[in-house]
Amino acid sequence: MIFTRTAVVLVAAGIGVAATGNAQTGAPTKFTIQVENTSKGEALKLSNGGSAPFVSAPVLWVTGTGGTNPIFAGGRPDAGLGLEQLAETGNPGTLAKSLTGKKNIVQVGADARPVGGTAEGPLTPGQRYELEITARPGEMLSF
Repeated sequence: MIFTRTAVVLVAAGIGVAATGNAQTGAPTKFTIQVENTSKGEALKLSNGGSAPFVSAPVLWVTGTGGTNPIFAGGRPDAGLGLEQLAETGNPGTLAKSLTGKKNIVQVGADARPVGGTAEGPLTPGQRYELEITARPGEMLSF
């Protein structure tokens, strides 16, 4: 999937985004990405018969030059860098710190404050995170 300036990512979508720009100059492109919880109402059915709204943990993102996703490798156990903590507690801090400075990684970021929110937290129905990144041609974005 290639985005030129603005990208909208629906919650629960895992994608890689290739940066575009002037390949001859290698000029960076600024991206504004919105991650929105588009669920409606009580979307999750609980084992006790009740229901609850779907919420999404904060977003962690990485840009890099490698050909693989540095956050997650399908079919492999967690590498112990903080992905399990993000999945279980919603805290992206440990994983962001673990990935910063690793080979082929250009930028690491996390967004935990919904647009218009006064505190960090998960996305509830109708809320969104918005982040800006800058990438050069050939860099990949992983969520």
